Amino acid sequence: MAIDKIDVTKGITGVLPTANLGSGTASSSTVLYGDQTYKAEPTGGLVLLQTVTASSSSTVDISGNFSSTYDNYVIYFNNVRMSNAPEYFGARILTPSGSGTYWADSGSYGTVKIARRITGDGTSSDESTGDSQYNRIPMTVSSLENNGDWDLRGYVNIPYPLTSSYKYIEFMVLAGCPDDSALMTYSTGAANLYKNDNLTAIQFLSESGTISTGTFKLYGIVK
Repeated sequence: MAIDKIDVTKGITGVLPTANLGSGTASSSTVLYGDQTYKAEPTGGLVLLQTVTASSSSTVDISGNFSSTYDNYVIYFNNVRMSNAPEYFGARILTPSGSGTYWADSGSYGTVKIARRITGDGTSSDESTGDSQYNRIPMTVSSLENNGDWDLRGYVNIPYPLTSSYKYIEFMVLAGCPDDSALMTYSTGAANLYKNDNLTAIQFLSESGTISTGTFKLYGIVK
C-alpha cells in the first residue's frame, strides 16, 4: 500500500539522510536549492559582521572582525551628522605595530581623491580637494554640510586587510555643499597607510567635534 503523506512531527526521530532531501552531494561547501539539488554555495554575497550607531560619539570604531575568513570588506554608513558641521570627515587605521593606538602621526597616510559639486540646474564643476592632513585619511574634499535635510552617506572598501604590505582603502562620500544649502557634493578616492602589518580596526572621526548620529555597518564579502 502506497503512503501519500507522513506527519513528520510524530513518530520520526533523528536526522533524515541527506540523500532523502535532494540529489547531488551534500557537504560543507554545498547548499540545498529549491529544485531539490545540492549545489555549490553561492559566492560574492555580503555577510553583516558589525553595526555601530553613533550618538554624540567622539569616534566610531569598527574592530574585532577582520580575519582570514574574508579577503575583502565594505563599510556602509548613512545618516551621519557632525556636531560642528560644516567640517571635515575622515578615518584612521589601527594595526598591531601601533600598540593599541590608531595611527595619527604626520606622514602616516597618503590619499588621492577627486570631487564634483552641483552648481545649478544640470551643471556641475570640480571641487577643490582641500584638506591635506597626513595624520588621517581625509575622506571629504571640503568641510561638508550635514544638517537639516542633508546627511552624510557613503562607503569604504577594504581590500585584503591582512596582507604583508601597505594597507589600502577606497571610499565614496555624498553630502551637502557648505556654501549653498541647495547643492550636493560628491567625493571619491583611495588612501594607504604606510604600515605592512594587519589592519585590525578602522576609526571614523570628525575634524573637531563629535559624530552626533550615524549608522555604520561592516560586511564581509564572501569569497
